[in-house]
Amino acid sequence: MNVLYQRYEESIADKTLVPDAAQETAVLALDELLARLTAPKKIAFFKKKMPIKGLYLFGSVGRGKTMLMDWLLHALLQKKFKAERWHFHAFMLTLHQELRQTAIDEDERETRISALADRWAKRLQVLCFDEFHV
Repeated sequence: MNVLYQRYEESIADKTLVPDAAQETAVLALDELLARLTAPKKIAFFKKKMPIKGLYLFGSVGRGKTMLMDWLLHALLQKKFKAERWHFHAFMLTLHQELRQTAIDEDERETRISALADRWAKRLQVLCFDEFHV
């Protein structure tokens, strides 16, 4: 499959990118994630559905993290996945705004957060964060 790696090689061939070992490693990991996300689902009534673990890309400014994430997002959208990329701070502002709009009292905070998470999960299959600082 290696959709992202093919795009990476094409970008090197047309001199949009220069070969970079760290970037190549990230592309291969993203291709593996894409394959896991888009693999046909087996129906098993007796097994609990296990979530697919994502990736955390880190590095200095200008290394291509956002570009690679956008490649993954584009590939998912091409496969009709419900996926979005958010800057982490914008996501948190939106989340807090939604929490304030649904506020009833302080004791219900956990319930409201769960309800918001459920709403986001129904709307999206994949959520990518950019500018996430740890």
